Amino acid sequence: MQSSLNIVPESAVDMVWQELRPAILKALKHGQGDEHTEESMKAEIKAGRMLFWVTRNASDIVAGMVLRVVDHPNKRSVFIELLAGRNMAAWFDEHYSTLEKFRDLNKADTIEASCRVGLASILEKRGWTKKAIVMEAPNGRR
Repeated sequence: MQSSLNIVPESAVDMVWQELRPAILKALKHGQGDEHTEESMKAEIKAGRMLFWVTRNASDIVAGMVLRVVDHPNKRSVFIELLAGRNMAAWFDEHYSTLEKFRDLNKADTIEASCRVGLASILEKRGWTKKAIVMEAPNGRR
């Protein structure tokens, strides 16, 4: 797959988001999407606290990725908040070096993602390791 990875400028966030919206909503529903609403994530991107990158194949937007840089007490990480779209396995490998360069430019120690089981499986095949498992109690107070 010959594609390009592009950062979405603030002025184009709403338009690009709309094009990827069905995939974004699906991604927010799976994984840890309940920590952000669609609107709160867009607000973080527009405020510059998160970055919105897209993968394009010619004029077609294939996927979107939302990132943030997180400072922990003992390390800095590039955290993938969201991956949404199609053909992730194909473009992720193609653009992984760009993600590594972004990590290095930000003097981060690692790249992390909290993700659904299917994506975790894809990442494990690429050498990522499980760091933790996030569990959630059923809705309602017990």
